[in-house]
Amino acid sequence: MHRFGRRLGASAMFGERGLLAMLRLRQELRRCESDLSRMVRLKEEMQRRNALLYEDSLSLDLLDERSRSVLGHVEPDELVVILKPQ
Repeated sequence: MHRFGRRLGASAMFGERGLLAMLRLRQELRRCESDLSRMVRLKEEMQRRNALLYEDSLSLDLLDERSRSVLGHVEPDELVVILKPQ
C-alpha cells in the first residue's frame, strides 16, 4: 500500500495533471493574457488611426504628414528636423 501512496503522491506532483503542470499552465495563461491585452491595445490604436482615413473625418494634415514621411518628400522651401526617439 505504501508504493501506491508514493506513486499517487508523485503523480499528484509531477504527473501531466499534477501541481507542476498546473503551475506551468498558470504561467502560460498569464503570458497569453498579457499578449491578448497588448494585441487589443494595438487593434484599438489601428482602428483609431483607420477612422481618420474616412472621407467624413479625413485629417488632411495627418495624411500629408504620413505620406511625406513614407515617401521621403520635402519641398525645397521646407526645413526638416530629425529627432531621436525617446
